Amino acid sequence: MKSSLLIPFAMIAFALASAAMSLRDELSRYAQRVPYILGVPEAGSEHLRSTVPTGERLGFFSDRSDSEVAGRRMYAAIYSLAPFTVDNTPNRRFVIGDFQDESEIPLSLSREGLHLVADLGNGFWLLASAQ
Repeated sequence: MKSSLLIPFAMIAFALASAAMSLRDELSRYAQRVPYILGVPEAGSEHLRSTVPTGERLGFFSDRSDSEVAGRRMYAAIYSLAPFTVDNTPNRRFVIGDFQDESEIPLSLSREGLHLVADLGNGFWLLASAQ
């Protein structure tokens, strides 16, 4: 084979090998991906539906210092818990809690007069009024 043909064949072989490795890497990343869950996961919302009476308005409480992040988390909870209505207040019989630091949960709950009912997942908790 002539040396003038060897260079294009080598370039094609490298291009094919590179494309094959890139495809393999993307398929591996796709197979091992972690789903991004916005709001309360399905298992948590099913538990909520079996615990909270139909038509009950839920409150929302967050200990996050960044109000923008707390707002996004609240709207994600509202979206994922439809048809429940979620209000931005801890003064309801049942409250959705969003805690940044789990070690602060007991202190926050005692201040608001709430207690834990269930872990809904993704950082959300079902809380109930201590009354």
